[in-house]
Amino acid sequence: MITRNQVTMYRIIASVIVATPLIIEVSFQWSVLYALLYLPLASLTLAIVAKYIDYKLMAVLLLQEKQRTFANQFQLLTNPVEHIHKRAA
Repeated sequence: MITRNQVTMYRIIASVIVATPLIIEVSFQWSVLYALLYLPLASLTLAIVAKYIDYKLMAVLLLQEKQRTFANQFQLLTNPVEHIHKRAA
């Protein structure tokens, strides 16, 4: 079961991972080709992957909340019927 705290932690970790190529570029002053092409492309690729995973996590989280809400509503609908049968007996 996925919780909102786990999604928040994933987003923090994903942000750090996406920013890693840029931090490496600042630390190691490589050639212009790396600075203008490879590192931004790596960050963009990591951001796309992170966004896709985030989309899937949120879909699972919303589905879990929908199932919990449906179960609560179903329980409210079945409980009055049980009380009526108990009164009749």
